[in-house]
Amino acid sequence: MNISVALRFEQQASRHPNRAALSFGGKVMTYEELNRRSEVLLMRLRLMGVGPGDSVGVLLERSFELIVSFIAILKAGAAYVPLDCQYPPERLCWMVTDSSIKVLLTSTDQAGKMPAGTRKNLLVDEMDWERTPMPAAKAPPSEDNSAAGRCAYIMYTSGSTGIPKGVAIPHRGILRLVCEPDFVDIGLGDVFLQSSPVSFDASTFEIWGALLNGARLAIPPPGQLSLQSIATIIRTEKVTVLWLTAGLFNLMVDERLEDLKPVRKLLAGGEALSVPHVERALAALDGTQLINGYGPTENTTFTCCYRIPKNERFAHSVPIGRPIRGTRVHIVNEMLQEVPVGMVGELVTGGQGLALGYWNRPELTQERFVDDPFSSHAGTKLYRTGDLVRQRSDGNLEFMGRRDSQVKVRGFRIEPGEVESILKEHPEVRDCAVTASEGTHAGKFLIGFVVPRTESLPHVDHLRQFLAARLPEHMVPTRWEFLAQLPLNPNGKVDRARLLPSKSPTSTGSFEPPGTALEREIASSWREILGERHFGVADNFFDVGGDSLLLAQLHDRLCARTGLAVMLTDLFHFPTVRSLANHIERQQNAGSADLVSSGSERGRLQRGAFERFRRK
Repeated sequence: MNISVALRFEQQASRHPNRAALSFGGKVMTYEELNRRSEVLLMRLRLMGVGPGDSVGVLLERSFELIVSFIAILKAGAAYVPLDCQYPPERLCWMVTDSSIKVLLTSTDQAGKMPAGTRKNLLVDEMDWERTPMPAAKAPPSEDNSAAGRCAYIMYTSGSTGIPKGVAIPHRGILRLVCEPDFVDIGLGDVFLQSSPVSFDASTFEIWGALLNGARLAIPPPGQLSLQSIATIIRTEKVTVLWLTAGLFNLMVDERLEDLKPVRKLLAGGEALSVPHVERALAALDGTQLINGYGPTENTTFTCCYRIPKNERFAHSVPIGRPIRGTRVHIVNEMLQEVPVGMVGELVTGGQGLALGYWNRPELTQERFVDDPFSSHAGTKLYRTGDLVRQRSDGNLEFMGRRDSQVKVRGFRIEPGEVESILKEHPEVRDCAVTASEGTHAGKFLIGFVVPRTESLPHVDHLRQFLAARLPEHMVPTRWEFLAQLPLNPNGKVDRARLLPSKSPTSTGSFEPPGTALEREIASSWREILGERHFGVADNFFDVGGDSLLLAQLHDRLCARTGLAVMLTDLFHFPTVRSLANHIERQQNAGSADLVSSGSERGRLQRGAFERFRRK
């Protein structure tokens, strides 16, 4: 397609002006209104000098304004840089500087995260959309043969050298992903859920899969979604197309399988799918097409997909399938020569989804985007994924691992070297290594192996806080091990195969058992999620093996066990058994509207649940 994403959207808005494009917070925005607002913002961007070739940062929570911003930027011929509001300010500032953004679109509450004076800010939450005059009527949009190859967005991923790298994705990559796709059926009646962070490339499929096909995008409230909130949104918004990371898919199958039944097209991936969970989903979700989606950010979200048959039985793993339309793949050896069917090799990929390269990183681009030896067209490139795969006799591909130390945690790609380079700057750390280990059904978790500078061990909280100030939450290890030295192989390099976690994380403080009935109930929920580990009421959930995905599972389990409407944010703010129990007690004693509405049936039920704990 020799058009831009903006033109494809305008075509949908012209054909379906009164159809719902977005829904958020109980409100609906039609395609006509979404197009109008994007034109209003486009005028402001042009007045600020934004044009083709520029990049524009977007630091906004999930909202109508977030989507309006993306469309307006693309209409200006610029590229958007999605910035995750949950990232630490230092990382956000680095990304803003590296991407050379001309304008930052943000909100009043997010603008304070960025230092003043480094760029132009536009607070989109303060714009008066209704009173701003519309631009004069313009001619119907026409095709632009150069548009498809322009950069549409720059998305940052983890970098092995200690700094993230920006992947520049062209318009044709998005169009190839969602326009007339062959891996999933999309119709006007579909409703997509925008559950992924904008910093994660699955959001490309969610947002543009809806808006470039005349479907509706359901936008959840800001912040991390609990399992219960996902289930509620699926039901109330009538979601038909859903993407879940492998870990979140496992948790939904374990805890909320019935709530997935309304979904017609369920895509999962980001890392290897669990065979038992896939088989459970196939058996229970009769009207749902389950799809395994695989692909690096450098090839626009999906490279291969596998529409899983209802009667599928897996010998070892769930296949990643075949290349989607507009995509070429080869399985090669170190010399970029194809290997025979059944033999393991590195997956290299090319086609319309291929990124333009890494932003401002020509050496790295040259290393990973290589000349295509299988093409007769000069300048054609292939991306070396680093993923090891093999082709089965039926033609489907099977993922076999990595050729380097890169790992996937909760769908996010992580280079351990980036975490290690920052951790080594801690004054109490002499040496370190970071690896991933298989955890519960929620998937892999990071382990930090630390060699202290002195006999006195660093406090885990200090290490975590040091990293959290510079890295996203998913890149901070959830388990920690202290070693006298790192194991080395004969070549003098760290032998990661010998970096094995202990059977159980150690408690971070003196052991103190639960004292009240509520503390015992909370501790019991912890054990259901974390296993029979040694922890006391003063231990931090994240110090004994928890992470944000397991916290969502804990929230669901705790609400079910106690009957109390605990907020997911409460579990983040009160991560010990004692602090959470004390918080719940304070809220109940104060008659908090968040937990108890004494004038309602729900409130009476919750007050009764709390009184049961008091009488124990």
